[in-house]
Amino acid sequence: MKNILQVVHFPQGAVEDIRFIKSTNMPYAATGDLFISCNTSDIDANNGGYLIARLDKNFLNGIPTSLSWFNVVWAKGYAKAVHPWDVTNQGEVYYVSGESHGYDWSAMYCLNSQGKRRPVSNWRTHWLKNGTEWKGTPASANPFGQIDSVNYSGIVFKITGRCELRSWNMADFSSVQSDGNGGTRKGKWPADFLFNSPCDPQNPSANSPGYTGYSPEACCPVWGLAVLQLIEGIIMYTWE
Repeated sequence: MKNILQVVHFPQGAVEDIRFIKSTNMPYAATGDLFISCNTSDIDANNGGYLIARLDKNFLNGIPTSLSWFNVVWAKGYAKAVHPWDVTNQGEVYYVSGESHGYDWSAMYCLNSQGKRRPVSNWRTHWLKNGTEWKGTPASANPFGQIDSVNYSGIVFKITGRCELRSWNMADFSSVQSDGNGGTRKGKWPADFLFNSPCDPQNPSANSPGYTGYSPEACCPVWGLAVLQLIEGIIMYTWE
């Protein structure tokens, strides 16, 4: 680590800085495909926030000279500050776009190995190729009955008009299970403790407080996400 063997860089003014470099390989294994994220302060209309890209080489099979693909992510707040994204050993990227503690939007998406948003079967919000949005699982159960009808999927970190992170039926909402800290909690989904009933995706409600006495904060409908990490194929994230 004492000698610099090669330096590569973007053209001046293309990005502000490179925040993360991540790879598809497991720890202690040879370097796989390399992915980076860079800040960008462009305007909202141009998706100002950060950029995720795959390099065309990984220094072992050659010196990177360009990007295989890139995806510009609109982001503010936590998402802009911490770049919540990670990559699998198959080259699929999970990332969060949007703002935190605001009034607009925040959601998690998945990019395939070519850098395009893709369907995720067991997520519960899906945007279809005909331009409509459908809530349900699996993705292939959409009104057209096939996965090819789904353009891409997401997890929306928003309270108003949404039922993400909440139970959709009374059985799930009333279930009692381990909280992972030696105690128990009510509700199958993590946001159930803030509300007094399950959420019907066809007629969303957000009545509170929940059984703990807590309610969603009054200032804004968007939670946002602070941290995202993939551990052995499991998505670990912290929403705020």
